[in-house]
Amino acid sequence: MWLIVAVLTVLAVVFLFAVILAVAIKYFGGDRYKYDLGYEGYGNNAFKGELGEWKVEYVLKSVAGGSGKVLNNYMFMGEQRSVQVDHILINEYGIFVIETKNYSGRIYGSGKQSEWTQVLAKGNVKEKFRNPVKQNAGHIYNLKKLLPKNIPIFGIVVFVQNNTQYIEAENVVGLQELETEIAKHCIKEVLPDERIEEIYQTLIEKRKNEEISDLRHIDEINIMLQGVNTNTVCPRCGGKLKERTKNNRKFIGCSNFPRCRFTKSL
Repeated sequence: MWLIVAVLTVLAVVFLFAVILAVAIKYFGGDRYKYDLGYEGYGNNAFKGELGEWKVEYVLKSVAGGSGKVLNNYMFMGEQRSVQVDHILINEYGIFVIETKNYSGRIYGSGKQSEWTQVLAKGNVKEKFRNPVKQNAGHIYNLKKLLPKNIPIFGIVVFVQNNTQYIEAENVVGLQELETEIAKHCIKEVLPDERIEEIYQTLIEKRKNEEISDLRHIDEINIMLQGVNTNTVCPRCGGKLKERTKNNRKFIGCSNFPRCRFTKSL
């Protein structure tokens, strides 16, 4: 009898855990994640995104070595709104700002395009998502406000499933190439150990003092998205966009130029 009770108890616990996980995925996988997470938050894709970040985190910890520092899911206040960076690696060669994508299927995109395309089901399903290179450039723009000047900052976009063969953009790699990509930038040592620790503690204190919740960050993203869709808000810094003309070509540019050089063709 006790064996039956034990089995039923285990099954009940497993079932309860499955229900909680399903509810969490459903709640955190809706439209509220659509913009800054690169449209990655539908259905169970939010959970897939977290799995991808864990894999990248593992690689970064091995690369960091003894003196290097790694920050994951780093959130802080930018000029106009909260900013979330997937990973920051600080080592003797500078600071690496890394955006992680765990998309399956074929990915098509170039460095200049505003949106990239994910192709699934043998071409029958196509999803658009924000250019992660431009997304990461916005993260770097805001992160620079917290850091000392003249420190090299390298932006890297990682596709965990290594499906980068149709992407035409610099500093975009698969997970299996991440360590090699980081090594490419490790040429000249510029930060001694004590400087690395100082920068790391500065970022830690910044995060402690602000304590931005995930829900607040997502709500601010949705407000930003409304402005981006109407070409009134800069997706990089949150400044106002203005229509400009150069060489008989009309485009919109950020009002914070030259500090922010975001542009979009009309």
